[in-house]
This record gives sequence, C-alpha cells and structure tokens, in this order.
Amino acid sequence: MRQPDATNKQGDSPKAATHGGSRFDDGQAPRLSVVVPVYNEEGNILPFLRRLLPVLEGLGDSFEILLVDDGSTDQAFDLVHRNYAGDPRLRTIHLTRNFGQQQAVIAGFHRCLGQRIVTIDSDLQNPPEEIPRLLEKLGEGYDVVCGWRRDRKDPLLRRWSSLLLNWIVSRLTGVHLHDYGCMLRAYRRPIIERVKQCPERSTYITALVCWVGGKFAEIRVSHAPREQGRSKYNYWKLFELYFNLLTGFSIFPLQLISFAGMLCSSVGFALAIWLMFQRIFMGNDEVGLTSIFAVLFFLFGLVVLSLGLIGEYIGRIYIEVQGRPGFLIQRETRLDQLSGLPPGSQGWEAPLDRGDSRPSNAGRPDHAPEGDGKRAPTVHGP
Repeated sequence: MRQPDATNKQGDSPKAATHGGSRFDDGQAPRLSVVVPVYNEEGNILPFLRRLLPVLEGLGDSFEILLVDDGSTDQAFDLVHRNYAGDPRLRTIHLTRNFGQQQAVIAGFHRCLGQRIVTIDSDLQNPPEEIPRLLEKLGEGYDVVCGWRRDRKDPLLRRWSSLLLNWIVSRLTGVHLHDYGCMLRAYRRPIIERVKQCPERSTYITALVCWVGGKFAEIRVSHAPREQGRSKYNYWKLFELYFNLLTGFSIFPLQLISFAGMLCSSVGFALAIWLMFQRIFMGNDEVGLTSIFAVLFFLFGLVVLSLGLIGEYIGRIYIEVQGRPGFLIQRETRLDQLSGLPPGSQGWEAPLDRGDSRPSNAGRPDHAPEGDGKRAPTVHGP
C-alpha cells in the first residue's frame, strides 16, 4: 500500500504535492482545505464532523478536511478513525506533543492542498454553517475573510480580555478588525504561502496574516456557547498570548521603557533642583524619608521591569537562534487507508528524526525503495 508523504517541499504547488489521501480519482488536488486544530475534543469531534461534512458537500466542489491532533490525550481521534475509516476526504495529522493552537494551525497550512483554506475550531462555538458565507465573501476579491463574533457567548471577563487583544493587534498591525480572536476564517493560497515563509516560534496567526499583507474583509458570524468540555485557553495562556504579541511583533515595550527612563530622569532632575532651591533660598534642610523611599522603590521597580523585558527579548533571540522547528508531525493518517485494517489501527507512523530539521526528499516514502516498510521521518515545522 502506498504511504502518504512525510514531507512536502516548501513552495510546492498543491497540484505538485503527492498526498494521495487528498486526491480524487481524477488525480486533481482538492480546491478547498479545511484546517481544524483539535485538542481533547472527544465530546465534540463527531457532532462537529456530522455538521461540517454536509456543509462542504453542499458547496459542490472538491474538498479535504485536515484534523490536526495537538497532542490530545483523550479518545477523539480513535472515534474519528473508527467512524470515518475509508473516507478519502479526511486526514488526521498527529503532532508529537502539544505545541499550541497557533502551531497546530500552521502545521495544517504546511500540509493542506487547496487554493482556498478555511480554519475553524472543533468545539462548535463557531458553527460550520457559516463557511459558505465566508467563501462567498472571499469570492468578491478578498485575500482574507475573518469572522466577527458579534454576540459572543463567553464569560464577561473573557470578552473584556478579547477587547484588549483586539486593541493590541490593531495598533501593532495597522489592520483594523473587530474580532482578531475568531478562528473561523477563509484565506486564499498566496496568503498561506507567505505565512509559511515566516518561521518564528512564538507567533499569533491573525497578527502574522495582517503583517504579510493582503485585502481583508470581515463578516458577522453567529457564536454558540460551548456544550461539551471546557475552553483550552485559560487566563494565563491569554496573558502569555498578549505578551507574545507585544514582544513578537513590536519593540514598543522597549521604547516605552526608554520613555519611562527619560521621564524618571527628568523628574529626578527637577526634584533635585527643587530641593536645592528649598535649602539655599528657603533654609529648609529637612528631607522627608518617606518621600525618598517612595522614589527609590519606584525606581527599583522600574529597573527590575526593564531587565525583565530586555531578558524577554534576549530569550526570544536565544530560542530563534536554536533553530528548533515550531512543531513536529509524528504521523499522518489517511482515512481511506484505514478501510479494512484491524480495529485500532492508526495508519502509518513516523519515528522521531534526530538529524537535520529541514525536510528532505530522501526520507519520503515516494522515494524509498520497494519493501522499505511503512516508516518515514518526522515532518518538521518552520
């Protein structure tokens, strides 16, 4: 049985790629790709697919669905394999561990083949029935169409934090949208190719897409409360996301510290002039100890904050210099190849590659000699 590719040269056109599980009988690549990051969605994944597939079938065009397993520890993908074995339109991509939602989506970008790409979460808070509206708007000549959750069904604190996120991204990118956090989006292929050329480890896809440029549109989409499981974005992860945005797309924090340093120096100089005036012309030799301690503690806190931010930027440089990939693909399962396999079969598996992190054709199953087995090297991220 022919095995799916473990790697794909960056820049290959979709029709030049050799992902047999996403091709149809006419040998053509699907025109639409739906990338779905999944992390512990056992209760939602089957209802999600039962709603998604009729929507895509109603479009009347060829499509593929890529379910990216971001290190799930539940039975979500076992359910998918058992219920959809034999369906050539579905592929599951299994990362070696949890790399985060953003890297899971980028992994899907590296494996998808369509000229139009849709991203959507599997928690059913973003209804799949909105996809045709996104694609219709994309057909009007836009490069990216984003969903705008006008009536969000999230807790109040979560909505407030999203407003802060929207404000930060808007100021950093210069692209003004109402909702930067909605995963329900549609892209044209050239935008995805630009994103794939950006290899940074800590990233935020919406800000990155805004940075690479294009013609953007936004439409209102419905939003439903989560019925199964709980959100994987806790408030600490949201804080980490905000910090990644500030330090990953701007040097504004360093500029702010420089401004604060100049302001403190100016205030200190003015205070010294005032104390000298008090002593020389007013004969006042008393200096409040409390005031001195207050000024010292303020300056000490500012110094510590400055060192922390500088250390954050240096740490990011260190991480990028290491050159480690943003994600690792352990295996890719073509569901049409699961047909007739024993229960519990997971498709072919890719062992960890200890060598060069760049994809190489030498390890691809298509180039391996016959009888080489079902082993292939891990696919590495950017």
